[in-house]
Amino acid sequence: MAVEGDGDFETVHASAISDLWKFSFEFEQHGQDEQRPIIWGLDALELPRDSEDECAHPKLLDLRLPDLENFQFGTLESIPAPESSAASFYSAEPEPFAILEDDLWSFTLLDENEPAKSRLRSWETFHDKNFNEPRITYFSEAGPGAFDAALALNTRAIGNGIEKELGSNVIHSDPFLAALLELGLGRESAFFQFRSDRQSFWPLIDDAHMSGYSVPSFKSLTDLFTTYGNHMRNLGIFVDRTYDSRKSPPTLIALAESVSTIMKALMTFLTARSINPASVLQLQMLYDRPGRILSFLDEITANVHAATNNEELLQQLYEYIQTMEYTDNWLRSVILQLLARVSKPWLESIGACLGLHAPTVGYVPTQRQFDDGERIKDSVSLEPMPDFVASKDFQAILQTSKNLRLLDTHSPNHCLTRRGLSPIVQAPKLEWHFRWQDIARVETKAKQYEASVLQAINSCGNVDVDCALSSENVDYSSQLEIATFGVSEGVTHEQINASYAAFENIVSELSFDADGSDYMESVISAITNDTEADGDNAPTFAPPLSINALLSFSPIISAQARLVNSACLRLLLKDHRLRSHLSLQRRYHLFGDGLFVSRLSHALFDTDLQSTERRKGHARSGLMGLKLGSRDTWPPASSELRLALMGILAETYHSQLPREEPFNHQNELPGGLSFAIRDVSEEELQRCLNPDSIEALDFLRLQYKPPSPLDTVITPACLDKYDAIFKLLLRMARMLYVVNQLSRTALRRSRREHTDLLAQRFRHEAYHFVSTICEYFFNTSIGANWDAFESKLDEVERSLDHTAMPNGYGMEDKGLHQLEEYHERVLDRMMFALFLRKRQKHVMKLLEDIFSAILVFARHSTMTVSGDTLAGAFDVKEQYQVLRKNIRVFISVCKGLSESQGQGHSRRTNLNFTHVPLTKDGWSEGGGETIGQLLLKLEMNGYYSLPEKKV
Repeated sequence: MAVEGDGDFETVHASAISDLWKFSFEFEQHGQDEQRPIIWGLDALELPRDSEDECAHPKLLDLRLPDLENFQFGTLESIPAPESSAASFYSAEPEPFAILEDDLWSFTLLDENEPAKSRLRSWETFHDKNFNEPRITYFSEAGPGAFDAALALNTRAIGNGIEKELGSNVIHSDPFLAALLELGLGRESAFFQFRSDRQSFWPLIDDAHMSGYSVPSFKSLTDLFTTYGNHMRNLGIFVDRTYDSRKSPPTLIALAESVSTIMKALMTFLTARSINPASVLQLQMLYDRPGRILSFLDEITANVHAATNNEELLQQLYEYIQTMEYTDNWLRSVILQLLARVSKPWLESIGACLGLHAPTVGYVPTQRQFDDGERIKDSVSLEPMPDFVASKDFQAILQTSKNLRLLDTHSPNHCLTRRGLSPIVQAPKLEWHFRWQDIARVETKAKQYEASVLQAINSCGNVDVDCALSSENVDYSSQLEIATFGVSEGVTHEQINASYAAFENIVSELSFDADGSDYMESVISAITNDTEADGDNAPTFAPPLSINALLSFSPIISAQARLVNSACLRLLLKDHRLRSHLSLQRRYHLFGDGLFVSRLSHALFDTDLQSTERRKGHARSGLMGLKLGSRDTWPPASSELRLALMGILAETYHSQLPREEPFNHQNELPGGLSFAIRDVSEEELQRCLNPDSIEALDFLRLQYKPPSPLDTVITPACLDKYDAIFKLLLRMARMLYVVNQLSRTALRRSRREHTDLLAQRFRHEAYHFVSTICEYFFNTSIGANWDAFESKLDEVERSLDHTAMPNGYGMEDKGLHQLEEYHERVLDRMMFALFLRKRQKHVMKLLEDIFSAILVFARHSTMTVSGDTLAGAFDVKEQYQVLRKNIRVFISVCKGLSESQGQGHSRRTNLNFTHVPLTKDGWSEGGGETIGQLLLKLEMNGYYSLPEKKV
């Protein structure tokens, strides 16, 4: 390099810069003495200046290769050692070094005085073992002592008033790192103590910082580990309080147990890997993942601690985990396993309700009925279910639990209810699964379980003693008791063999994570392993959490629901003869038995029978009737009712039985079927007192109580509908008898005297109207709907007959609940077609007015035939106008109903709704198309639409 000086050019070396190796701060390394104190003041950091001669310019090494032509092997020539090196910046103690001329592998060559601590080597020490490395010349490599000294100098330069604020106590790193480790674990130390008034850890030494750190960085560091320590302490308090409380729900206890397990895992991990932390960065890296887990657990426990039931806790936990669903894979695996462990007690109780294993204390469904004004529905009063349970699964759980209790009560020896003999089928558990492979296995297990149960049922005939199911949680303690007194030898051998099989399964029962060791290992593995790169375990392509429950639980719930539904349907239809009791309702409540209707009509209305009324001097004997319409006293006494109706039900019922069965009047009819007096209000009772009113027979009813378990299908709500229909049909039977009597009376009178044309028209129109209404009520409103119901029952029975096929036997959509709902909706459709719904009161009122006008005219005809003088005061024309007007209005209203096709109509035009869904959605309440048929029969040619002709 050429430089200009004194007008001439002078050549110098490029690196010849003066004071290049001079110290930026000339000071000795403070703290090399191993006996220095942990905390010292800044007065101890006086930095003495050294001589500049100690940093002489080093000589350059001659590294040229020797002449290869003249090179000879031998001892190297002594090379002068350089005084310093520009490439070494680390201080080191002199190390003895000698050229080894003896055996290289001899143990005696090892220098016993050589320190165990490894030293950094340099070229200078290679050539000269006595070479002393120069001191560090850069401030960034001078160590934490230089930083503390600079900080102290800066503090003194600013002023003594700020010196204390910046920190006057310096803490050595080794003991403070150990204190930070204890702080992160929630433990006290010489530097930190927990203060109850602040509910947090607090430093014992004020205005202090660790060597090499400023006060702000020191404070942020201690705040971070203080947060970790507070989390650990809060979690410990949560666990203790949960265990001590008697009101803690099972899921809360499971959460406390899981939190305790995670804390143990974190303590094990941190304690094993932080014995001698080298730096703060290493300690922070060590606490990174454990700290995130602690923050998650602390927030979860703070939110769910006030939960009062399992469902509320699971709902809060599920919602919070959903917000963290797309976090790091390692953390996702930890929180999903936490959800699975916390849900386990609740899922076990659900499994017990479904009959998958022995009942446990906890989740027990209860029933409640409520009236919505139109119909009484059965509902289950439970705590709100968590959102992850689908509504379909929720209904399946409730109905399966209800059906299983019914099956256990009325068929205790059934395979699905017995838990005490040798297990032949292993019922799957309800568990969370978060991978597609596990979900596929769940579906396979559910299919295998259903097929195994069907095979067991077919092989043992449904109720065989040896046909028993078992799950993985059966308590075998009760199975090992063998009763031998009063038992045959064969039964004893069977019990012994059953106990052997039970012992074989006990070992598998013990294979569960009782102490949480598996979960601890899983948490530690999630912290230590990089699951992001683990293709087999990383849930990157796992199903969303929102459908995990549906995929994990639905296959098992659906399989069990199909099995239990089929068993209950078989119990009712085959064993308890449900169809015979339904047929009983059709015959009597719905007037489906012609003999019964004829006998009842004669007993109530026939004037040719002997009266049941007591009269002085007349003994009552022979066939007797109430003779409604031809007597003045009403209502009849209870003794009259017994005389008139005695034997009608029994004789008509036994007439349909096979002749081989003996007839006995003393035999009680099914369900205690009998006539009874209806409870009526005072207003209704007053209307019943008038024998000429349409309500005269409203006090009479049929009493029937379905035996258990048939009351699950023939519910009280259904019986109320049957009773309402029976009351209407009894009125129709009376009206039909009245119009028939009018025709016969007119025929007899026409032979003796002149016929009144207006009265004749009244009789014809009344007969046409009543007969048409009766035909519509009996054949269309009731007959068609009941035939459709019978078709549905035939379909269910055909499905039950295919017991060998899982798809035929298992009927998830044909359970008792669906059959009950179908039964109720058939009755609802009937009531709509019969104008008995509350919103059809105005239509029924028109019918009652028409019937009342006919009854008044019938009373006038009876009086005329008997020669009563009051008959002449009756105005037939006025009564005919009332009848015609009411019929015209009735037809107009029916046209409106036919056009609207009834509320909730599904636009079906046929009456065969065998394939109509059993659920409420899409159900045709009916009436629209059938009312159109009624209109066609009432007025085919528009007779009532024409103006009235003069007679």
